Amino acid sequence: MAGSFYQQHRACVVCGVAFASDVHARRKYCSGRCQRQARATERAAEWQRYYAQHGPRLRAHNNQRRARTRPPLQPRPCRHCGTSFIPKRWKRTQYCSRLCVSRARIRQPQRENERRRQKSAARRERIPQRPCQWCGRIFKPKRRSTAQFCSMGCHRSDWSKKHPDAIYANHTRRRAWLRNVPTEFISPKEVFERDGWTCQLCHCPTPAHLIGTWSRQRPTVDHIVPLSKGGSHTYQNVQCACSTCNIRKAATIRGQFRLF
Repeated sequence: MAGSFYQQHRACVVCGVAFASDVHARRKYCSGRCQRQARATERAAEWQRYYAQHGPRLRAHNNQRRARTRPPLQPRPCRHCGTSFIPKRWKRTQYCSRLCVSRARIRQPQRENERRRQKSAARRERIPQRPCQWCGRIFKPKRRSTAQFCSMGCHRSDWSKKHPDAIYANHTRRRAWLRNVPTEFISPKEVFERDGWTCQLCHCPTPAHLIGTWSRQRPTVDHIVPLSKGGSHTYQNVQCACSTCNIRKAATIRGQFRLF
């Protein structure tokens, strides 16, 4: 009870919370946080009064210093509306107002797309005409300057001529898939190398340079058990055969299964 005589409850100046303080103490704040906040408010009000009193003099002094160290800014046209204006602060200012800035940001993708289209058109104009590597027709590339064919049809025809084994492999694989038999991707070159570039029916050589020709000794992939009789399209059921033996064999079962 004796201690309560020297204490009394006061209200914080900042937040208004009641706190206990000594009678002779000059505390106005309930915590250090409220004290720092009050001091910051006082300093802000003090600087505000200072700038209100000395602001014109400081701005004039800064303008004079900039005029001595920097050349005066020249008027320039706005990049959006074309109105002539003098930048206030930055030398790289391109727009006269914030409204032009916002409108330019909306139109920026359209302008960028138009600029890219014009650039692409100019680049296409510089591409010289050239003959097609397949049909010989004179054409002008639309996109790539290194294009060698006038159309995708000519490109496919040229690729088919250069890769007949791949065309044959895809065609045979599709036949097996339509007959619903076990199927895997078979590389004719691997089959020919496995069998030593030799026909497994007549044992005559089938050279690699005859691929894609109409020679009777050209190497072909033959199914030991034909697909029409339920044979699978796998490495175990295929063998190297010359064109003559493959035609004579037809849909009969001849040959020996491979174990590898």
